[in-house]
Amino acid sequence: MTVLWPKGQPADHALTIKVLAKRNGDKIIANLSAANRSGQKVSLLTGTFGSAAAVDDTGQSMNFEDFDNAWTLKSPGNSPYLEQDEPMIGDMVIDAPKSGDTFNLYWTQAVDIGGIILIRDIPIVS
Repeated sequence: MTVLWPKGQPADHALTIKVLAKRNGDKIIANLSAANRSGQKVSLLTGTFGSAAAVDDTGQSMNFEDFDNAWTLKSPGNSPYLEQDEPMIGDMVIDAPKSGDTFNLYWTQAVDIGGIILIRDIPIVS
């Protein structure tokens, strides 16, 4: 699934987030990649580690496991922000019930203007 933020912007002027979620027993492995071309400060890294949440298709909260150390930023330095055209990739492992075909993922205060990024109805492939 690919989403753009702000909604309605072309990919070359937006934050592009791609998520591929696969079920592995009672876990969901969500591979996420993001690239920032929005012209705004975006901090998914801080949002992901500090204030992200996942809910199942019935609205029940799902727990993140410890984040994979393989999350990458080309040159993170001391800044939590994704620079223009800087990719971020990594896997999130989410504890999940064995039922349900979709889930929702969101970051609060993920953008410099204090917005919320919500990705709804992410399909889970087998």
